Amino acid sequence: MNGSRQEKDQIQNMLNYLMPREVVDMVRYKLKIKELMANQGSMEYMTKDKEIFISNNINIIFFKYNIIDYNQPTKKFIKELSILDLLFNEGPNALNIINKGTIQIQN
Repeated sequence: MNGSRQEKDQIQNMLNYLMPREVVDMVRYKLKIKELMANQGSMEYMTKDKEIFISNNINIIFFKYNIIDYNQPTKKFIKELSILDLLFNEGPNALNIINKGTIQIQN
């Protein structure tokens, strides 16, 4: 992929607010990728427009995330906090925790 890290992050953040045609254009031309991972919450609206992605050779991978407990400075685990909480408390191990909780549900 071309572009700065900041530009890529901005594009990724915008994907949730765009219509499918705009998402396809961003993924295909700006990010130059062939697969798009989308969480379970986006399945309904993205499935309706799946043909747009397929006709542009973009594979949508839907996933579900199961919350995995990780180290927090509190006595009781507080779920669904920001990704920053996971990163600050687990550091490099955060990626392992994310991978453990991610389950592909549909392709």
